[in-house]
Amino acid sequence: MVIHVAQCIQLAIAVEYLHANEIVHGDIKPVIPIHLAPTFVVAETRSQDNVLVTDRGQVQLADFGSAVSTLATTLNFTQTNSFHFTTRFAAPEVLKEDNRTFTKEGDIYALGMTMYSVLTGQIPFADKWEASVIIEVVYKKGQPPRPDFARSLQADAAKAKMWDLLQRCFAYEPADRPTAVKVKEDLLEVGRLNGVRDSELGVEFGQND
Repeated sequence: MVIHVAQCIQLAIAVEYLHANEIVHGDIKPVIPIHLAPTFVVAETRSQDNVLVTDRGQVQLADFGSAVSTLATTLNFTQTNSFHFTTRFAAPEVLKEDNRTFTKEGDIYALGMTMYSVLTGQIPFADKWEASVIIEVVYKKGQPPRPDFARSLQADAAKAKMWDLLQRCFAYEPADRPTAVKVKEDLLEVGRLNGVRDSELGVEFGQND
């Protein structure tokens, strides 16, 4: 469906805006309907969902409790040693207890996992317990398996482009991940490859109302 790609684009635009203003969100994650989550995941996902969708299909990035500024000397943001994140959407470097920092690159990893959920209707690593996710991501440098994207995409070229983008977002090394601007540009290309005009994507998330 066009709406799923449009929602991913709108989310990428929100992250792009934050990063342009040197703000790191630190805990990007989607709403996870209980019926989509295995029993052992439900308790893990009861914290505030940070990507919300209005009844008009518009995406809103919320809950800035973990947000930090990369310009702490010029912006009045409180830096904190308390870390709040959701394991399945957290980057490997965030999951490492000896190196737990929030960065733009970490946001991109979480953005990728969130897009994975939006496009597939599934949570990342749905068959694994929380501890198993940490082992898979941190020590095995693993990624979620490639989905078929049947829920959101039809063209094989669009599916291939989308998977390539997600793999780059999931890169183990932070420096290998794309910027939010590049994510947005690639998502627009995914839409085009799927036979959708840019203007149609805009209509889907309310820009032309």
